[in-house]
Amino acid sequence: MSALSVQVPFPVFQDRDGQPLENGYVWIGEANLNPQTNPVAVYFDKALTQLAAQPLRTINGYISNSGTPAQLYVDAVNFSILVQDSKGSMVYSFPDGTGVSADASGITFTGFKGQVGFVSDLADNDGSDWIGFEQSGTGVVARSAQDKMRDIFSVKDFGAVGDGVADDTTAVIAAITAAVASTPSTVVFPAGTYKCTTVLGDFTASNLSLVGEDATLDFSSIATSPGVTMLSFSGSIAAGVSLSSNATEAQKTVSVVSSTFAVGDFVKIKSTSVWDSGRTSSTYGELNFIQAIPGASSVTVANDLMSTYTTAASATIAKITPVRNINIRGLKLQGPTGNDNHKGIVIKYGINCTIDGIQSYDMDAIHVQFFDSTFCRVLNSYFQESNSSSTGYGTSFADATQDCSAENNVYTDVRHSLSTNNSSAGGIVRRVLFANNIVTDSAPATTGAGGDAIDTHAGAEDISIIGNIVNSSSGSGINVECRSATICDNVISFTQNNGITFQNYTDLTGWANVSNNTVRDVLGNYCIVVVPYTASFGTCVINGNDVDLTTTSGIRARPATTFQFVNLTVNGNSVRMTGTSTLGGIDVEGVLSGTICGNSVEAPSVGIIAQGSNNLSITGNSVRLVSTSGASTGYGVRIATSYGCVVNGNTLYDDSNLTASNATSFATTVTYSGVFGNIGSKFTSGTVFNISTGTGNAAANNITGL
Repeated sequence: MSALSVQVPFPVFQDRDGQPLENGYVWIGEANLNPQTNPVAVYFDKALTQLAAQPLRTINGYISNSGTPAQLYVDAVNFSILVQDSKGSMVYSFPDGTGVSADASGITFTGFKGQVGFVSDLADNDGSDWIGFEQSGTGVVARSAQDKMRDIFSVKDFGAVGDGVADDTTAVIAAITAAVASTPSTVVFPAGTYKCTTVLGDFTASNLSLVGEDATLDFSSIATSPGVTMLSFSGSIAAGVSLSSNATEAQKTVSVVSSTFAVGDFVKIKSTSVWDSGRTSSTYGELNFIQAIPGASSVTVANDLMSTYTTAASATIAKITPVRNINIRGLKLQGPTGNDNHKGIVIKYGINCTIDGIQSYDMDAIHVQFFDSTFCRVLNSYFQESNSSSTGYGTSFADATQDCSAENNVYTDVRHSLSTNNSSAGGIVRRVLFANNIVTDSAPATTGAGGDAIDTHAGAEDISIIGNIVNSSSGSGINVECRSATICDNVISFTQNNGITFQNYTDLTGWANVSNNTVRDVLGNYCIVVVPYTASFGTCVINGNDVDLTTTSGIRARPATTFQFVNLTVNGNSVRMTGTSTLGGIDVEGVLSGTICGNSVEAPSVGIIAQGSNNLSITGNSVRLVSTSGASTGYGVRIATSYGCVVNGNTLYDDSNLTASNATSFATTVTYSGVFGNIGSKFTSGTVFNISTGTGNAAANNITGL
């Protein structure tokens, strides 16, 4: 009797997907016959004494003998073999094992693509191309295992170690470069720390994903010049084509001196006209898509123009070749040591790009920034430490970036966690959403200047700041300098400057909606301040805010110079002030038309103050004075230098120790205004409802309480 060892053609029995075969079936039979119907005796020992029952079973790719990996033997010189998966589907079969050697290299078989060779061919670099793979489900198409595995690139395929000691820079760059050449593709970073001693570079690619599996890109030992970017993806922009005539706001068809554009082109329209001459001097610019080509010298864009572009201001339209669908998920980036103005991730000319679930540390200039991009997002990420002398941004949207968002992120020790910015390339940031982010301990700049936790520069409009939490800011909680914004449902506390600051620094009439925010423990000047700085506000709504524990002023809406509020609404707010401030709980100026209604105000000595305003209705408010400072005068409602104002139906109460106080007080510069149907209690001046001697003023139906 002779014993021939049955060797499998792999280190373990493998399934069609290349994974170890679990709960599989193996039959051994007569050569060139079906082993299921023509089995031979199979043994677990070379002495052929321990008979193995067929079909044999596998555990984690190994033949199992009572749960223990086992070798197989037959009393023959050749045999056939059939291997099936746990569902009884064939994985592979060999009809004739004649000439089996110890490494099974003598077995011949036909590969998935029809290759004919030996089992030893499976050990070659392209051995996976001999094996088939079929996904589950209907309509599937069988592929080789190699095709399947090449769906994803791993940095370890290129020699990365990931132990935090070996220099993995070359391997990481090689993996990304290979994926860029084979898009759509994904680069996976398995768990580990990948030491990078240089920046990874700037890539031009679309449909590319970088995915970290508890992986860190460690740039802490980078040896390079200050101000570099660790990883970037950039499209390109062609030379601009001049407009042959002016294009006005809301226009779609644009006349050009010549056109090589095509339908669907991504374009940037810009000019040298200045958006904010009193601030950063950003220039006009916006993004659009070519919808039609009406003629050789005109193009029609998909969306109405947001601004007017003139030939006198050198207006042009330029084609952008963007990077699309760049996705970076789950990676941790560790920035260089020292404060050298480094940047983490930058995307320029991007469409539909997403940063999701990353962590980024110690990028002194900027963690993530987008230039001239649209439909891009930063989601569910964590950013820590960024505080250079002039930047220090967590997430920045710059130039003509539009229709983008940063949502559900956490920022700590970052100067400006969320920001809009502008460069010399031109363009106005539009329709950006900052929502449901958490900001803690916003850092000052290295020069010591305070850092506003959420900050928009002047070159922007239609910004939405909604549902964020800001706790402990070295500057303002929210500082908006753009033309128009919605600031709603935010919670802000412990700011060194204002809680919310909104200043229209642009050259255009803006609008503001500051509503339903909670502002607490402001250590600076104002809880909420709205200022038409270099242009007026058309509509300004300050409604439903809860302002508590401010020592200076609760809500203030006053122009910096002569600019005005065309229509101002301050309704339904709750203001509680402490200390000895003589500023108003609600303080407005420069109102052409407006209402201050339904507010609850608790202030040291002045509840509501209005000056330089016309056609203002102060109605249905509850005001309580609570000064304990011994100040000499106080007012429930104070109006100066105004026309056509009405104070009606308010409840005014002096619960202080002021030596002289009025429920209402008009300066002599107030005319054609009235005080009607109010209740004033415990005010100490002889004239509780004072309307002064201004022309046309009147008072009626007011009640003086105890």
